[in-house]
Amino acid sequence: MSGAPISVLNNLPRQGTAHFVGRSQALQQLRRELQHGGRVTIAPANDSPGVGKTELALQYAQTYWREYPGGICWINAQVGRIEEQVLEFVKCQLGLEAPSTLAGAVLTLPQQLDWCWQHWQPNERALIVIDEATDLATCRSVLLPQANQFHIIVTSLEPDLVPRSFTLVLEELSAAASFQLLYAGEDDVSPENTATAAAADLCQWSALPLTLKLLGAYLVQQPAPSLDQVQTQLAVIERQQAADAGCSVYFQGAAGSKLKAVLELIWKALAPDAQNAAGLLSLFAPEAIPLDLAEWTMQRVVGEEYCLQPSLEQLKAFALLESAQAPVAALALHPLVRTFFREKLALGAETTISQQALEQALAAALAGIARHIPQELTPEMVMALSPIAGHLAAVVQHSPNRLSDENLIWPFIGLGRFYQAQGLFSLAEPWWQACLAATRQRFGENHPDVAFSLNNLALIYRQRGYAKQAEALYQQFIEKIGQLFGEDHLTLATGLNNLAALYRSQGRLEEAEILYQKALLEEQRLPEGDHLSVVTSLNNLAELYRCQGRCSEAEPLYQEAMAIAQRLFGSEHAVVATCLNNLAQLYCVQERYKEAKALHLRALKMRQRLLGKDHAAIATSLNNLAELYRSQKHYRKAEKLYLQSLEMTRRISGEEHPTFASGLNNLGVLYARLSRFDQAISVLQQALDKQLRLLGEAHPETQRTLHNLENVRSAKP
Repeated sequence: MSGAPISVLNNLPRQGTAHFVGRSQALQQLRRELQHGGRVTIAPANDSPGVGKTELALQYAQTYWREYPGGICWINAQVGRIEEQVLEFVKCQLGLEAPSTLAGAVLTLPQQLDWCWQHWQPNERALIVIDEATDLATCRSVLLPQANQFHIIVTSLEPDLVPRSFTLVLEELSAAASFQLLYAGEDDVSPENTATAAAADLCQWSALPLTLKLLGAYLVQQPAPSLDQVQTQLAVIERQQAADAGCSVYFQGAAGSKLKAVLELIWKALAPDAQNAAGLLSLFAPEAIPLDLAEWTMQRVVGEEYCLQPSLEQLKAFALLESAQAPVAALALHPLVRTFFREKLALGAETTISQQALEQALAAALAGIARHIPQELTPEMVMALSPIAGHLAAVVQHSPNRLSDENLIWPFIGLGRFYQAQGLFSLAEPWWQACLAATRQRFGENHPDVAFSLNNLALIYRQRGYAKQAEALYQQFIEKIGQLFGEDHLTLATGLNNLAALYRSQGRLEEAEILYQKALLEEQRLPEGDHLSVVTSLNNLAELYRCQGRCSEAEPLYQEAMAIAQRLFGSEHAVVATCLNNLAQLYCVQERYKEAKALHLRALKMRQRLLGKDHAAIATSLNNLAELYRSQKHYRKAEKLYLQSLEMTRRISGEEHPTFASGLNNLGVLYARLSRFDQAISVLQQALDKQLRLLGEAHPETQRTLHNLENVRSAKP
């Protein structure tokens, strides 16, 4: 039943267990209550741990997935905020992006979440699962969808956590079901046919799924322990635990004590390497753990020849570990097993490798990955990094002191770039803010990483339309770089270019020109040799001149940028392609269409060879070539390329992105030229609505689209 793959959009963490027994009535009741009221909280009787709340929710999703064509969104309440996980699901699974602003007002995360509920796939029933919820505030009705199309399952130790929710209380398993689970996979396992009374005693001792599952795995190990011996050992462990006043809150009460006793019994049977592996796994975020990352981390501690697999096999044999449902080979820990491992690691003497050594190795491994995350990510890169993001977040939230000084900034940068690449600016912004706070706390104000954090935060503010905040941060960045490195430094030119770009986007062209010229002058004062930053500054200043119609001043700057780029990188490079594109744009303005077309085609083919199938730069080339065809009145060719560019931008960044809105504006202008006024008005209105949400009314791009829309409406017969 649970083994079949589901074909609706989903992000389930793993498949349900193949040995799901004793809960068929609960499964049917869960379905009935969801059909009736739409909301169910699954909670244990008497706060019993390991009762199978999560497993029941998984089994329901695996069994009734056909009833949810709108998708199944699984939210792990232990990992992060509900809003953030829903925004990411909506973006990555549904292809929608919640706006950061609406009607000029900045939207909060709860408001963006409400937008998601309203714009979910229309009339398509969806299932929302919030697993391991503990905080009442996160489950208030303001955060949960109200529409009837949503069914909501919450698993929690608190039965009254969710308003207007039916509570499904899970009791202990029946005697027959307990036997089935204890002897999973064996035939004829009813109490009457079991060989000894000791087995019946074990099932009476604990009838909770997790405890029985672990016990069953222990009993089949070789050499097989006797049931009497197991009972005796468990009794001894329980007495020891009763005398321990420091027992964890997670394992208190009769049921918790029994679960911990079984875990202690298994722990003693583990090899030292498996105990060390268990300690390491407990340090990851409570989500799927990439296998390669786990092994790579352990190799940093014990050597490159180390193989983690034998330890993992032993943990799996004892049912302490299972495979996760993820894009890469990954592992999953039950939250209570993870807690037990973490407590063992914290004791110090329980593992041969210290918690500090493992934490430092994990932090270094994750920082090493983050260090190599480029500024521009392809969809394939985003997919490859998605299993890592939660663990990057965990290390900066819970173990920042384990990051060395040189590594501190990189996990924040990696997370910021990861979310920016998906157009999830509202999720990227907090990481850039946290990066600035973390670097200030560790280094004080006068440190390069603090300066770079100011620049990164300014960029996300600029992307989100917070022009005043971005300007202030860019100015601080420029001032700080001057203090740290003096005037003769490439980074100063970077800051000047960034601030100039902000001014240009605001229409403050004279101020932008002064800064572009100053940046170029600073770079040209540096020691002999070509610099990529000079190429950037030349292109930026030339672009400004082109937009002002100063084409004779722009052309030599474009050509000089091209020559330097070719000396630096050769004739086949992404920077050279950018220079070709820019010069082609100038030729188009000058109506030198034959030359412009040749350069545009050359840039497009080069980008396709270098950057793969989908890339923002390729979408830009398609759009610019379409602009050229529109100028030449080759409207059919232009329309085809505009649509290709829009579709690629949709795949890369989603529809709620400034670049997509700009592409819609261009397409709308084309439709107006073709006298297809209704289409033009529709497309331009879509572009305007997006720009109002994303950029605000005062933004030049918004004003350009508004002007085009007004012209089309007045021209329509």
